[in-house]
Amino acid sequence: MKKKELLNKIEELEYEIDLLKERVELLEKRPPAVTYPTLPEPQKLPINPWDTWKSVPECPPFIVYC
Repeated sequence: MKKKELLNKIEELEYEIDLLKERVELLEKRPPAVTYPTLPEPQKLPINPWDTWKSVPECPPFIVYC
């Protein structure tokens, strides 16, 4: 390529860069296209009425008649 061709190509690329910069600025100013829903507060686990699992009452054994 000759010097003139290279200079023309540089000018074209600089023009494209300017267009892209303007496009980026416009896109940054616009609100987001997708809005994500806010998550609900995490559920709290129910309070265990017994202090430890050892104090949980055991079920009586089932009596099975044959």
